[in-house]
Amino acid sequence: MKKYKYPEDWKIDTLINLSENGIANGVFNDPLKVGSGYLLINVYDLYTEPHILRQTLSQLSINEEEFLRNKVKKDDIFFTRSSLKLEGIAHCNIYPEDSDNVTYDGHIMKVSPNKSLVDPNFLRFYCLSEKARRFFMRCAKTTTMTTIGQEDIAELPVPLPPLNEQKIIAEIIISQDKFIYNTQNLISQKLLLKKGLMQQLLSGKKRFKEFLKSDWKEKKLSICLQSVSRPIERPNDKYIALGIRSHGKGTFLREVNNPEEIMMDELFQVKENDLIINITFAWEGAIAIVNKTDEHALVSHRFPTFTFNTEQLIPDYFRYLMVQKQFTYNLGLISPGGAGRNRVLNKTDLLKLKIFIPAVDEQKMIASTLLNVDKEIELLRTKLELLKRQKKGLMQKLLTGKIRVKTK
Repeated sequence: MKKYKYPEDWKIDTLINLSENGIANGVFNDPLKVGSGYLLINVYDLYTEPHILRQTLSQLSINEEEFLRNKVKKDDIFFTRSSLKLEGIAHCNIYPEDSDNVTYDGHIMKVSPNKSLVDPNFLRFYCLSEKARRFFMRCAKTTTMTTIGQEDIAELPVPLPPLNEQKIIAEIIISQDKFIYNTQNLISQKLLLKKGLMQQLLSGKKRFKEFLKSDWKEKKLSICLQSVSRPIERPNDKYIALGIRSHGKGTFLREVNNPEEIMMDELFQVKENDLIINITFAWEGAIAIVNKTDEHALVSHRFPTFTFNTEQLIPDYFRYLMVQKQFTYNLGLISPGGAGRNRVLNKTDLLKLKIFIPAVDEQKMIASTLLNVDKEIELLRTKLELLKRQKKGLMQKLLTGKIRVKTK
């Protein structure tokens, strides 16, 4: 592969040469000294966006001498020293505020950029680029954990445009970060709105005016659901199996390439809008409604399936009701078992469960209201992914000089 050539006015230097006073580890985070004292940048603070946030920092009591040795300055950059996954090693973030009482944990490393040579945000973004990430992963050592040391990150080659161009590049990427951060905040707000609406609408505390004279009724699931079985012989060729995620997170599909290894002669088909439950993990919220894309996937006998009596209960309404904490708690009550996760749902008791619900027309309006919020959230998530891809592509081009910016 032909080696990429940076623009002629760009220089290459190493991370250690771009720091004011080398690379250092922080203070010992004694659990007995947490809760008061100096503000402390911890490992998890390196994952906040769009930068390390002062308001989320914990506190640690250390003496003044130790603090002065490990004092944080504005625009210091921090790197993780270890990770459960190779891809997470040497993740970095910046502390952008003036501070006189902030220190940092010994499980992270600090670099104070020499601002006469490098713009701190330019350096941070380069350390997050694909090329820098590949360098860090090559340098990492993996045993039970993946680790990296000061001497490893010190030799990172950093391509440097003129300082004024570095600043403009950093400003462009920061502006993209603001769009991403604002979109993430909007998603969080919508999720809180949805949570509040679900609590009120599914309990009857909030009603639509056209239904105020209509009473809610307590009904057994046996009135609302009907057990259904669509058995087929186990296929001889590969087939698509349906699984259910716990905690109400829906279904997933997987390909079974070796059907002969399946110890069952009979499997069962599912159809759109079936209610399906994993009897082993029902107590953990492994319950879902089958999507159109799941149709005709196969399940075992441990995934009992039901159709809805839509004159009593509609799937779109129950989709929201079944993930409520109270319903999951009730599933746990009818899933006896021993220690750990070895608990099995009693299918007979499932149909004896009672739910408090409105008439079908009100169910439809409640479901429609919540579905509209879900669509808004999905649109925002799509926008967020697009912004992240745009930022990634922009960084790749700006940080390598493939796109140049105008400087004053």
